[in-house]
Amino acid sequence: MTNSSWPVGQGRIDIPADVDYIALVFSRDEVTQGGVGRAVDDLLALIEDDRLRRQLTHGVFFSFEGWDADPRPIHQIPECRRYFAALHQQFPYWMHFLLPEPRMWSVVRTLLVRADTEGMQEGTSDARVSMEETRAIINSMLLPLNTLHADMGLSMQERNQIFDTSLKAIQECLK
Repeated sequence: MTNSSWPVGQGRIDIPADVDYIALVFSRDEVTQGGVGRAVDDLLALIEDDRLRRQLTHGVFFSFEGWDADPRPIHQIPECRRYFAALHQQFPYWMHFLLPEPRMWSVVRTLLVRADTEGMQEGTSDARVSMEETRAIINSMLLPLNTLHADMGLSMQERNQIFDTSLKAIQECLK
């Protein structure tokens, strides 16, 4: 398995055909510059290129770089929350691309819904989130997922497999 990283917002990169996983890296500079236009432009390569749509199904994860000195979990950093929420509004294809890892989905969830950390151990990523808001976020991903899959010409079996794999990871992170 081959993986690569992509500093999102710095321009599209060439992703070789042998890459199984790609790490989207959101730099502190990119996050704090105030917009997601460059990042969205970069990420559109994932849905515009048929090879990448297929190659990176469940093959994307992400990280925020440059916040190491900040002791807060990423979902408690307002700039990261605003950035990811704005990115999600324009690139809601996480159910297709995101690595089906419960911890990754937990990060998505805590970035996109209000996370209550009152009474939680300081410095941990523990948080309580609304199930209603979580459902709304997941539901907001269904139409883009189905539209992408229709455009790709996936069979119902292929569509269901991708959806079921993502849903299993999401359900695991809710436990």
